[in-house]
Amino acid sequence: MKQLTRAQLQGRKEKAVRFTRDILGDPARADEIEAESLEDYAEGATSLGQWLTAVMSMKGQSTEMTVPAAVEMIRATPPARRSEFANEIWAKRRERGTDRKEEVPF
Repeated sequence: MKQLTRAQLQGRKEKAVRFTRDILGDPARADEIEAESLEDYAEGATSLGQWLTAVMSMKGQSTEMTVPAAVEMIRATPPARRSEFANEIWAKRRERGTDRKEEVPF
């Protein structure tokens, strides 16, 4: 993965906190991310905010990370943690009622 300066890493972490708090509506999780050390934050995706940033960057929906950095973070994230993130996402979607579409997409 591209080496980031401490300031760049801190900036990404702060954006993940804001995203989790403001977009996902999960202030408790945002507080967890905020409490992580920068070293822990830098080791693969350790939070849902990091995971979503990587996935969205890879899909071209965010410029927070380069595509190669996003791919590397996703690959560095253990499969069990990926499953945890998927479960968190679906739990949030069910809470908000966005887990089903009202109409058939075709």
